Amino acid sequence: MNRQEANRQILDMYNDSTYQELKAYYEKTTIFNVLGVERSETRHSAFLCWLLNANASHGLGEEPMKKFPYIP
Repeated sequence: MNRQEANRQILDMYNDSTYQELKAYYEKTTIFNVLGVERSETRHSAFLCWLLNANASHGLGEEPMKKFPYIP
């Protein structure tokens, strides 16, 4: 593949509607990027552990866990 063909394929990708949808989705503002921790998997895991622990200090009991769909 020559440089011109590679450039055409890159432009085709940028103009593809699926690419545009994914780009828009991942550019949305979330609490994680507002806090600057969108790439902090350890922090996300710790938060989920706390949220899903029925005995944690949040006082929500088992309610957060009940919101997850049952997958046999």
